[in-house]
Amino acid sequence: MTTNIYWFLIQKEDLPPAMLYEDVQFKKTIVPICPQTVALDKRTLVINMPFNLTLQRKEDGSYYAESTEVVGQSLWEDRPVLAIDTETKLKGYEEYPILHIKIPYIFLTENKNITYYLQGPKSNTKHSLKNVIFAEGMLSPGQYARAVDVAMIIPNNEKVTFVKGEPLVYLYFSDDINLKEIIPNQPILNYMTSIYGVTNYVRGVRKIFKKASRKYPYKELKNCEIVNAD
Repeated sequence: MTTNIYWFLIQKEDLPPAMLYEDVQFKKTIVPICPQTVALDKRTLVINMPFNLTLQRKEDGSYYAESTEVVGQSLWEDRPVLAIDTETKLKGYEEYPILHIKIPYIFLTENKNITYYLQGPKSNTKHSLKNVIFAEGMLSPGQYARAVDVAMIIPNNEKVTFVKGEPLVYLYFSDDINLKEIIPNQPILNYMTSIYGVTNYVRGVRKIFKKASRKYPYKELKNCEIVNAD
């Protein structure tokens, strides 16, 4: 069974402008000779890096950041593309602060059971990211909608280069998917506003997830305008 996955770029005052970001794409294997690989590609999305970025962790735990496209003040402030999280800890690397590259992609679906596994690119880039430890995890876009979060730590002081157009994160879905970009209607925007950033306010958010699932705007998805519909 193929599941419809609806996506859009959310606009919030603490997120970068949507125009920085490219469309979501299906993963394409360079030499698709293996049927299993081709089948996996049908359920795997890739979000590419929207700009060049160089990162380096300093001795004090803070990060040096530089981009050839993004002006300096917009890296850390004024709708920043980067954020530091000192409260949340990555298991096994508790002494390191978590760095977030903020991307405003939202995925919605009527399928309550579908999940996706969020994974960093690791070796699938021309420039090595072996010094980056990505936070990975399973999410249920049909029960709780949230912006995709690219979180990582850099456990040493070597420079790390993210290159525009190269993979930033992969989403491995549990079923084959049909991808549809939408223009969200007001009920969907209201729902997103009601849950946006809730994990910054409470710990143990399982009850929040259940409440968000009950209020999920399933019926509104088919009422949205499809972008570039055939």
